[in-house]
Amino acid sequence: MNWTWAHRFTRPKPHVVEIAALISAVVVLLAGGITIALMSREDFTRDKILAVLNVVVLAFGVASLLFLWAQLRHTATQDKLVAYHEYFQDLPRSSKVTALYTAMGRLNIDRPVWQKPLTAPERDVILHDDKPAPETAHIAIREYLNDFEEFAAAVNSGLVDFEYAYHIESARVLNAYYGFEELITFWLLEDQQKALANRGAGIAPSDYYGELKKLADRWKARKLAEVAEENQNRERRGISNQFER
Repeated sequence: MNWTWAHRFTRPKPHVVEIAALISAVVVLLAGGITIALMSREDFTRDKILAVLNVVVLAFGVASLLFLWAQLRHTATQDKLVAYHEYFQDLPRSSKVTALYTAMGRLNIDRPVWQKPLTAPERDVILHDDKPAPETAHIAIREYLNDFEEFAAAVNSGLVDFEYAYHIESARVLNAYYGFEELITFWLLEDQQKALANRGAGIAPSDYYGELKKLADRWKARKLAEVAEENQNRERRGISNQFER
């Protein structure tokens, strides 16, 4: 909830900005009109009228900037929505999904989800798959996760609208990262060990699926907070119903 309110305050929706601009314009117009109407005859001079009008014009300028900001936000939001459907409508690509299901089915392993992730024994079965490439199980899984890594990078960088992406892809992103976390952790540790052994050659470790992890961690925290809030609301409704009885 705290994150949501902070997000709304720092990045208000375009229609909120438009309403604020409209209200400010009306308030300024009324205030300017009332000020001139209540001025005494002695104060009703050209200089003072121009001073009031100057304030009104400046305030209208601020309102115009707010309208411009709202228009830019509309355009930016539209571009981010279009970016999702243009680049990530087929996420992950159907060929990679087919390869994943084929490999997992061949090894008799259920596709993991974030509530029931891959186990260590299942990870070992995948790593010891001797099927020739590109049908090898761990290669199919890497290719599958690569699409989510690319998508996560686009969301994290702001190329794709964060809220829209969350409501559409949060479940699949959580399943992709936390479902295969055993494998991702293994690959990361393996790469770190190789980098340490070849430190003299200037080889640095890779950040395996770092963008996906970053996004999955944020979305998992939000998802759990939403579930907790929903449970609290249900409990409150239950208590209220008991009182009504």
